[in-house]
Amino acid sequence: GVELLRQAPTPAKVKKKFKGAPLTPEQERMRRIHTHLMDIRTYVNSVILERESETDSALLSIMSGASCFYLGDAGAGKTKHVRVICELMDLVLFDILMSETTKPESVFGPIDVPALATGVQRVKTEGYAPTADVCFYDEIFKASDIVLNPLLWVLNEGLFRNGDEGMQQCPTLTRS
Repeated sequence: GVELLRQAPTPAKVKKKFKGAPLTPEQERMRRIHTHLMDIRTYVNSVILERESETDSALLSIMSGASCFYLGDAGAGKTKHVRVICELMDLVLFDILMSETTKPESVFGPIDVPALATGVQRVKTEGYAPTADVCFYDEIFKASDIVLNPLLWVLNEGLFRNGDEGMQQCPTLTRS
């Protein structure tokens, strides 16, 4: 997977393949995307040292919609790495340090009290995991089952059950 980004054809290789033929609009669009991603990759690797594989994994994860898993010692810069990439790509990041005391409302949003007063059960998800482009769950294995069980739907299916409103599609591009 990570090798795909490294092996992606450069604009020069694309032009050589077509021997001077003008690029189609789609090829030109792909060339611009490739150039932009390579610029992001170069910058991130200049800011976050010795983490090229992690950068490639994060970018591939964002492009493919797959989850990405970082395993490393505390203080290794995992959170900063994700923040830098999200900032450069103008993505909404939800990140949280999980623990055994993390409550579901810390991840999914607080209960919508005015709606509850009218008999509707739901949570306000804006600014929480269900509405973020990228989710980073630091130390996820420390979380309790009460958080992990509903989080499985978000991680695996991109869905969140929002009370009486039923299943809600999460726009999340990737979950780390």
